[in-house]
Amino acid sequence: MFSYEVACQDTTLQGSQLIVEDVPVIVYCSQCRKEQTLESVQLFQCPECGTPTMDIRQGKELEVFALEVQE
Repeated sequence: MFSYEVACQDTTLQGSQLIVEDVPVIVYCSQCRKEQTLESVQLFQCPECGTPTMDIRQGKELEVFALEVQE
């Protein structure tokens, strides 16, 4: 957030807002055969059975939801 403010100084974006919404990381567990929400991104394993997984289904995307420009 701080870097955004610094990068926008003395540009037409000065005074704009950067709003970041966290999205939960969801992985697929081959043992449980279902998608699970990770409790921590430090530990990529199924929260129910403990099986390690790197099959990420959600949480690594970046989406620009809205951009408003005023002149």
